[in-house]
Amino acid sequence: MLRKGSDEPNPITHAEADALLKAGVLPGLAKPRENGGLWLNEHAAHALSDFGSDVYAAWEKLRGRLAAAAAADGRGSD
Repeated sequence: MLRKGSDEPNPITHAEADALLKAGVLPGLAKPRENGGLWLNEHAAHALSDFGSDVYAAWEKLRGRLAAAAAADGRGSD
């Protein structure tokens, strides 16, 4: 379960999981709880965690490569 405002480490935030639920990405695998949390099927939660880790790692790699490209082009990071 993802708890809104939880400080537990998880690459996917409550808001992101909620948006995926509303977009129809998690049919039958997640549902909102009365306490504001989000129930997730255990296997779906692990899949989302792996996906989030991969996406954020790729984002950091992209940012680094773009910064290096800008530096090599003489533009810096502006």
